[in-house]
Amino acid sequence: MDFFKKINNIDFIYFSNYFFKLSIFFCIIFLFIIFFKGINLGLDFKGGLQIEMKFSNIYDIDILKNEFDKLNIKNFTLQKYGADKELLLNISNCDSNNKNYIINLIDNHFNLNKPFKIFEIERSEYIGAAISDKLYDNGSFAIFLAMIFMMMYITFRFNYKFGICAVVALIHDMIILIGVISILNIEFTLIVFSSLLAILGYSINNTVVIFDRIRENINNFVELKYYDFYVIINESVNKTLSRTIMTSFTTLLVIIILMFFGSVSLFYFSFILFLGIIIGTYSSIYIAPYGIYLFSKYTFFIKNVNIDDRP
Repeated sequence: MDFFKKINNIDFIYFSNYFFKLSIFFCIIFLFIIFFKGINLGLDFKGGLQIEMKFSNIYDIDILKNEFDKLNIKNFTLQKYGADKELLLNISNCDSNNKNYIINLIDNHFNLNKPFKIFEIERSEYIGAAISDKLYDNGSFAIFLAMIFMMMYITFRFNYKFGICAVVALIHDMIILIGVISILNIEFTLIVFSSLLAILGYSINNTVVIFDRIRENINNFVELKYYDFYVIINESVNKTLSRTIMTSFTTLLVIIILMFFGSVSLFYFSFILFLGIIIGTYSSIYIAPYGIYLFSKYTFFIKNVNIDDRP
């Protein structure tokens, strides 16, 4: 904590002027990537057949992939989950009429193939196109609804200009994260989607803490001019910096442990959370407060719009 006391006079508005423009540039780039490259949707959002398998020994993934190629199975992904001997097979664009045939084909192939010894299909699940489309629509609506309710909450607690700045920061976080998911070709499953929702809540929490300090400092001025916001926002971010950094740091420690020591199936969930907390912390410091400064500068945002001491 002594370290933060020594660096409590950072000119965040000065740096935000450059970081804000840089963020706009990257958001545009990532939007192009998302639009043209697309997202690697998992079975949850595009439908198909999912099979959980268990082998008697540990085999290399590439060897097993070659076996599935021999069976002429197309559009599949194979990954470890749970124990090392357990594997998850996802087959997209699988017709519901062929699911039993594929399950029996795999079961017979591995059980009759001596090198693989004992093989067991623990569970199989088919996700139809109608269900996957509904999940996709509901997921998109959930993110949209979350942002709307957060904007309403911030508007009620502070005012609508604070709400706009908070949502802009959240949109920035989502674009960057989904762009990274697209670039790395990460399979977009319900687990990955849930990590995005978690980041929305985490990011807005950091933003509210800084906004609360900004409001407190605003109320100390009898007559407020737009240039006073330069000092107010810098002071507010500096005063909350230790809390913001330490909270993010301790959360990241837990997520790093989950990434490297948790189950394989939770790796991408942890990875997206890891990136999201870093990006959300960045936007809480450099994007959302800078938006308040821009409002004060270009719309003469003075102390006349509900900046009272609300709960």
